[in-house]
Amino acid sequence: MRSEILINKKGIVQSSESDATPEGGVCVTRTNQEFSIFFDDKPEVPALMSLIRTLRSASGLMNLSGANVNKSNQTPQDVFITIAQMAIKALEAEPDINFKSHLELFSYANLDKYDLPEALMPLARLNLLGKDVPSALMQVVNANIENLVSVGQTMSMRLCFLSTPPQFSWPDATIEKGDALDECLPKDSEYWLSILYETAFALKLPLYHHGHITMPDTQTGTTPGNTQYPFHRLIYPLAPASDRPHNYRVLSVACITDPEHQPII
Repeated sequence: MRSEILINKKGIVQSSESDATPEGGVCVTRTNQEFSIFFDDKPEVPALMSLIRTLRSASGLMNLSGANVNKSNQTPQDVFITIAQMAIKALEAEPDINFKSHLELFSYANLDKYDLPEALMPLARLNLLGKDVPSALMQVVNANIENLVSVGQTMSMRLCFLSTPPQFSWPDATIEKGDALDECLPKDSEYWLSILYETAFALKLPLYHHGHITMPDTQTGTTPGNTQYPFHRLIYPLAPASDRPHNYRVLSVACITDPEHQPII
């Protein structure tokens, strides 16, 4: 059995009988349980995010071709990380982007290998994998995690904030409970965070995101672009197969370091 879909550069999924990969987009063909994914030379961020969302429940081997990537017989786990890294690289290559970062899987069993700031440790020490959402959330509540961010999704699969820290240094936005990311955030910030959250939902595994972010110097009041801060972000999905997708959550804690541990989204 063979089927095919196209994802255009705006992230819109379309059915097609053509083998042509759309400009800035992706073509996905499925033959039985095997997926072949063909990228345009420069796939755009919305197309890559839509691809992660589209393949979220896929299983079986996957083959990637194009856009300087050529990998065969990859597991979904490896593919999701690869696509997320492609999306982050494409976004951060845009002019006037104020962050550079790296994304990797986080292993609770190898906690000692990460140089995590203390603000992330209460979430890092929890082992929530395999637990239903209510049980996992109860464990999180009992851990008294400060500056926790909780993200869910609407019935139409739009990402939305369920809780945020009372104060945060980034992004420069007003966020209310229930706000969709695409409504309350600047586009670059929305894309950056959406890549992380969509990947976490797809993988159902924790992620570690770290790098540098440029912000106004809170001490001197200098303009954006003058001060880079290292940041760390831990992302923990609650998306067990036994639960309904609209109950899924992504939890995260993030902060900038040096000189201060200021919370960010």
